[in-house]
Amino acid sequence: MMDRRKLLATATLEGTIYAFVDKWSSRIQRRILVFRVDSKGFKAYRGMVSTSKVYSAFTRNNATILVSHLVKHGYRIDKAESVLRELKDFGVDFDVLPENVVSKLALAKLLEG
Repeated sequence: MMDRRKLLATATLEGTIYAFVDKWSSRIQRRILVFRVDSKGFKAYRGMVSTSKVYSAFTRNNATILVSHLVKHGYRIDKAESVLRELKDFGVDFDVLPENVVSKLALAKLLEG
């Protein structure tokens, strides 16, 4: 199931969480990139998550499982340029990114400058 679906989106009270699974992973852990997008902007995290936790998040359709793990054990990505580089490394097609992610990244990149 996870091999077919590389993006998980979950709506929250504050905004939306998007989780991307890397195409190259081990059997034990998967490399994950997570965005938390809200009215204030975005926060991005990356790191390794156990395959069982990733499977649980996808079967429950709940990306908050992944973001809570990465907030504690992952790395925060502050710069939009770094996020764009990570997306490219993850093999994400920029044409299929949700509009609110694209607009937040574009605004952040302009403000960084």
